Amino acid sequence: MRAIAVEKTHVGFSGWTKLGSGTYADVFSCVHDGSGERVAIKRVRRHLTAQGVDVPTLRELKALQEFAQTAHPNVLRLLGFFFSSGFDSARGAASAVHMALEFCPAGDLQGVIDDRATLLPPADVKAYMSMALAGLAHCHAHWVLHLDLKPANLLIGPGGQLKIADFGLARLYAGERAERFQTNVVTLPYRAPELLFGAREFDGAVDTWAMGCIFAELMLQQRFFTIRSGAVTPGWAESKAQLEAIFSVMGTPITENTTFAASKSGGGAALGEAASASAAAAAGAGAGAGAERRQWPSAPTLPAFAQFAPCDGISLARCFPAATPAALALLEELLMFDPARRADAKHALGSAFFGEAPDATAASALAAYRKHDC
Repeated sequence: MRAIAVEKTHVGFSGWTKLGSGTYADVFSCVHDGSGERVAIKRVRRHLTAQGVDVPTLRELKALQEFAQTAHPNVLRLLGFFFSSGFDSARGAASAVHMALEFCPAGDLQGVIDDRATLLPPADVKAYMSMALAGLAHCHAHWVLHLDLKPANLLIGPGGQLKIADFGLARLYAGERAERFQTNVVTLPYRAPELLFGAREFDGAVDTWAMGCIFAELMLQQRFFTIRSGAVTPGWAESKAQLEAIFSVMGTPITENTTFAASKSGGGAALGEAASASAAAAAGAGAGAGAERRQWPSAPTLPAFAQFAPCDGISLARCFPAATPAALALLEELLMFDPARRADAKHALGSAFFGEAPDATAASALAAYRKHDC
């Protein structure tokens, strides 16, 4: 979609229809009178702009403007923005920030995962993952961390193209870990272990962990790391519960001072507290499932690091019995505990998973797109 000339007010748009509401904003569909194109208008609510433009909106605008000159089919395009003046019951309150965005008529990836009536074939999973990773690689190539990747923020746009959207938590970064950020980013089920352990210095690896979670959910069509039932208080209790959910599947981290629990299959071997990282790696075969993905020597240096009851985890082949070895290898690379060893988006796109049969479904042939008669 080409850029459109956006006026400084809501004049120039007609046929406003409210599509939904989120934590920070309302979303409308309307037609741009000048071009006749249907667009989405994201209006930030008045209470967030009464004292000026709020920080998440500024972040989103700045991130989307970074992509203005380098449009990518898998990143949602900002077509323009404006501020309303005067109260209008249909369009919202005074002084609201409005962003004109590409219209994505077929919903989001969360709807695809939740649609149990339509089982996702491997070719569809491959298509969604290749588009999502391509969009993320573009973000990182332009020094933008998304920091809130989840299925609900991956929209299905024109032609069935998956679009990375909602950059309200995004940050520009210099490609190094020297920068310090807040830890309260990324929706909890997609939050990387280093964030849960309080890391303040991080990079694109937090986004690729979220992509690993999304990959798992596409294959399962349900949440992968699930906190046990019961309300959890925000803060360390919440982080601890999420880490427990991760470790119950992936196993606990292997650090320089890890003591291995006996494997449930009887093959476990104990290592002393002074065991080195290299000894831990050598003992990996006796350390239970997925020893390679659990290697994380630097974990104890994180601000909120805590020891958990040793757990070997579960073989991913048991969790995903229909997945090919190449699919499991990609999932392992995206869900490496050590962010320094976790695959980045560009590397993940080169995975054998994308080269093996079946070929990825063409975007325009994906069931979620065809259902909406787009």
